[in-house]
Amino acid sequence: MYVDLEVVDMIEELEYIIQNASNIPFSQKKSIDKDEVIDLIKSIKASLPDELKQASWVTKERNKILGEAKEEAEKLIHQAKLESERLKEEYEYSMDRITKNSEQIVEQYIESSEPMLKAKERADLTIQRAEKIAKEIKQGSIIYAEDVLISVEEHLKSILNEVERNRMELSE
Repeated sequence: MYVDLEVVDMIEELEYIIQNASNIPFSQKKSIDKDEVIDLIKSIKASLPDELKQASWVTKERNKILGEAKEEAEKLIHQAKLESERLKEEYEYSMDRITKNSEQIVEQYIESSEPMLKAKERADLTIQRAEKIAKEIKQGSIIYAEDVLISVEEHLKSILNEVERNRMELSE
């Protein structure tokens, strides 16, 4: 970054004023002309390049963007957890319903007038179908949850990439 030689001269002048200030007796302190030093500091500030003046704003914006990204990531994680809990409850409810249905079907077959072996065979088939359906529901729930988490992950990566691009832009 280019710093005007005038600024360097003013800083050297400030250093000279401080080094050559008269000592206060019985201490390590020095006495300086406050107005002279304040005027010199104001002149230095006024002579600083705009890039230095904008650095504070850029830092604040970067922190704001990072804060917003963090908040959004936390919201997405919270939403993913809620969705995961909902899917779990839905799966458990479906399993209970299927189990009750299977039990009713088995009882109906046993109570029917058909021979016991045939009833057992039908009950076994029903249970197998119920287990297959339950497995499919479970797999569907897992796939859905994975899709939600992948979506959240991609969104977070997108946010992190944006933050990284912003950081790179700031450092250029």
